[in-house]
Amino acid sequence: MLDFRLAYFGDPQKHLDHLFNILELAVTAFKQMSKLAKKLGIDIDDLRRMNNISNDEEIVTGRHPGGTLGSHRDPRPDEVELCERVADAIISKYSAFLRHKNP
Repeated sequence: MLDFRLAYFGDPQKHLDHLFNILELAVTAFKQMSKLAKKLGIDIDDLRRMNNISNDEEIVTGRHPGGTLGSHRDPRPDEVELCERVADAIISKYSAFLRHKNP
């Protein structure tokens, strides 16, 4: 997870796929987004919004920027803030979860 966060910091265009990879790893660890939300205490709606923003084909720095023939756009500041905040929460809370699970 930290590697993806560092990749995001190092990416001059700040591609959201680096942050999405953090979400994807966490969902894989817990098998479902709803279980991830419950175990880590992260709002399921925030997780879903991050997922939707990252996969928005109109966002140039999203996961699928070539998925639409229509216009493309940069992510709005509020979208970037949400993705960064949720990714950071996942890293922090997953780390705490692992420490508690394996003292």
